[in-house]
Amino acid sequence: MPLVSVVLLSVLFWGTLALTGCSQRHYAANETLPRRVAVSEDAARRLSDRVSKALQGRGPLYVSVTEEELTSYLALNLQGLPLRCLAVWFTQGQMRFSAQLDAWGQPEIRGHLGLACSKGKIQVCLIQATLNGQPLPRFLLASVEEAANDALADAQVPLRVERISLNEGSVLVTVTVD
Repeated sequence: MPLVSVVLLSVLFWGTLALTGCSQRHYAANETLPRRVAVSEDAARRLSDRVSKALQGRGPLYVSVTEEELTSYLALNLQGLPLRCLAVWFTQGQMRFSAQLDAWGQPEIRGHLGLACSKGKIQVCLIQATLNGQPLPRFLLASVEEAANDALADAQVPLRVERISLNEGSVLVTVTVD
């Protein structure tokens, strides 16, 4: 579901920058990134090929996506956006992300979100996000979350999401073709 991640990350980055200022970097001592995620054309191609192949099948489709594949796919396909050091991690029940904007002093945004499915569409729950280590206020997260969910609901994708399972290092998405 790379399109979904692109929508979510784009809404989050631009909405955050529009509504907050960039401050000096300040990180809590316990805020660390889970692990390094390598970016490779091979990983992005594997994901693209797997999704294309899955869409040719009938019945429920099971698509497994690793951190390396999604990070690589996004990094290589979002080259038109001013993003650097983009990384995505999957943990039990959550997706974490981090990226630097290639503008305004290169602020870094990090966050945690949950993914669920409702009425065949992916729903986002933005749990927490920081800009240069400063927690973003809940009202801002709620508005970004609402915009992301509206965009996902309006997406004209011929797939019905049946289940999302976020695991350590990967996500398994079960979909049916409408």
